[in-house]
Amino acid sequence: MNNAHEFVIFKFKAGISIDEQTNLMSKIDDCAKPMAGFMSREYFYSEENEQWIDHVVWSDINSAKSAAEAIMSNPVAGEVFMNIDESTVSMSHYQKHS
Repeated sequence: MNNAHEFVIFKFKAGISIDEQTNLMSKIDDCAKPMAGFMSREYFYSEENEQWIDHVVWSDINSAKSAAEAIMSNPVAGEVFMNIDESTVSMSHYQKHS
């Protein structure tokens, strides 16, 4: 079965320092790692456009979709999401095709 790659692209709300943003991003690790199918997570920041890309690898698409739903009820993740500019969020799941 193909792994599922989740990419979330977004910006934080204005007025949140880069140090605060980095701290908030690290909090998602504790939310995602215990979820079924979690394999790895990396995130990247573009100083040029003040935008983040969060890349999570799941064992399969069903695990990815289940985790996307489950994380919405996690209070720690909720703290992070409250600080994200919702108008900038783009999220998709991808799988490698041969």
